[in-house]
Amino acid sequence: MSPAAQFRYWWVSRPGARVPDGWVPISEADFSQAGIKGSRIESMAEPGDRMPAWAWDLLQVARTAYVADKKSLRETAADNWTRTIHIDVPVRDPGAWEGRAEAVACELLQTLTADQWHVTFQPASPTWTRQGRVIGNWKAAEVALFSGGLDSTAFAADLAKQPGEDALLVMFYDPATKSRQEVVFQEISAIRSRKMHRRIASQMVLGRPLELSSRSRGLLYLATAVYMAAAHGAPRVLLPENGQLALNLPLSPSRPAACSTRSAHPRTLDLLNHLIIALGGDVTVTNPLAAMTKGEVCALALQAGLTSQTLFSTVSCSHPPHTRNAGHSFHCGYCYACLVRRSGLCHALGADHTGYQHDPWHLPTKDTKTEDLLALLLWLNSPLTTTDLIADIPLPGGTNPADLMPVLHRARQELTTMLTSVLPENGPYRGGWQPKP
Repeated sequence: MSPAAQFRYWWVSRPGARVPDGWVPISEADFSQAGIKGSRIESMAEPGDRMPAWAWDLLQVARTAYVADKKSLRETAADNWTRTIHIDVPVRDPGAWEGRAEAVACELLQTLTADQWHVTFQPASPTWTRQGRVIGNWKAAEVALFSGGLDSTAFAADLAKQPGEDALLVMFYDPATKSRQEVVFQEISAIRSRKMHRRIASQMVLGRPLELSSRSRGLLYLATAVYMAAAHGAPRVLLPENGQLALNLPLSPSRPAACSTRSAHPRTLDLLNHLIIALGGDVTVTNPLAAMTKGEVCALALQAGLTSQTLFSTVSCSHPPHTRNAGHSFHCGYCYACLVRRSGLCHALGADHTGYQHDPWHLPTKDTKTEDLLALLLWLNSPLTTTDLIADIPLPGGTNPADLMPVLHRARQELTTMLTSVLPENGPYRGGWQPKP
């Protein structure tokens, strides 16, 4: 491995603190808080007196890893991808991280990013910052992640419809999609049987250049939600992701491991839950949509009372167009997420009026915008077996791969139906396409 792929980051808690030679200082200042009321994420979470140390420490590790991930350019690696990243993190309870917890944390980060991670710890300041009761005296019974995409919108609407105590939606600030998130949240609030709250945190890292991939971002999202669940005494965090994209099998041999996002993969959630247990925590992270296809998720949203127009207003794109701030499309139309979105909406509504920037089947096959479509056609043209579920990344112990096959087969059928309806009859993408079960 190229020496240039070695990175070392030391989190500095106090301005002017000494950093060991060979380490790059990072700190709270590396996060942009633009548009967020209250600079620190802790100020949005704590309803009671003290936050459990394990939850604060987990969030601190996730934030440090995310900054390190964004500042470590993959192009410097010998293979243009794999890096070795060392981070030193201030935590409240360093002893809790010795042994099992440290090993699981490194395994979790490696699963997400396909890099080699080394994590060491320093004692955090002994003074515990009093957060104050900035959110009042209520406590959330449920905590769920909410991105404003189809899956999280459908689940939030269904959650709001169910009678129960207050629920908390954890959102992340994105100035380009803020208006869309606001519209969708208001629609969810209008159908509620329970009171829905939301808290918005920042995910943006300052500086240039930054690594374009963000494989550790999922851990930042989850650790933030876990932090807030611990603050409220909620027993679980709900990460809503349809079963197909949660497993996210590589569509081609060129997309193994972290070349495909693993944020909601069963192994990721299993490792995170084991890490929480090792730290002495009592919050469990689960995926309530793991057994549902995208189309079934869209149907759930309609059953909860959302309109088709609300579903079209959600944002699900992996490569959103740069022009979206100017009022143009929020969806590229050609990425894998957009293709799955199209299939889900067509399944539930019979049509998709989202308004995409491109329809890849109308582009030449050599256009780079057709890469995901070609990979998807290849995947649908190949048989799917249980071996495909474990060839790329292990499943948690005790998981029967056969139990995961039905949702994948139904998802493949949704995609096949959608593509059959849109691919030009005499176009280059029809040739030899015979989808396999």
